[in-house]
Amino acid sequence: MRLFTGFVFHKISFGLLSVLLPLYITQAISGGNLPVWGLIASVATFVAIPFSFLWGYLCDATQRYRFFILLSFAAVTSLLYLFSLTTDLLLLGIVYVFIVVFQVAYEPSKNVLIAENYSHRDWKRGFASYSALTQVGWVAGLFLGFLLTLWGSPALLC
Repeated sequence: MRLFTGFVFHKISFGLLSVLLPLYITQAISGGNLPVWGLIASVATFVAIPFSFLWGYLCDATQRYRFFILLSFAAVTSLLYLFSLTTDLLLLGIVYVFIVVFQVAYEPSKNVLIAENYSHRDWKRGFASYSALTQVGWVAGLFLGFLLTLWGSPALLC
């Protein structure tokens, strides 16, 4: 269970981002609207698909699984900071694409670490525990985003 703690916080941040990012695009950036956000999100998803194969290949080739989890979390953290400094819509879209590309970097490593830390009989329980904890994190992030927008946080509109 301790193995999944970082993933929970990762999911909380992306749950929060999924609420606040469309609001930021529509409220604070000129020319930003929901169709633009949909275009950015779809481009990021399509670009991330081949990279998920690449990350899986690199994990298998190097067999350094924790490194790729650390790389993913560190890159996403740095890019989220860069994201907060961005006011140009095109640059915001490019940074978001990189965020999603590095977000998928931890998936193959996570699967291998779960398989290594649980016996063959307990894999289902390991994946179920991971999934349950990260879904709680995702919902917590969504709820935090809801509360922030409900209270009309001034930081959201800057």
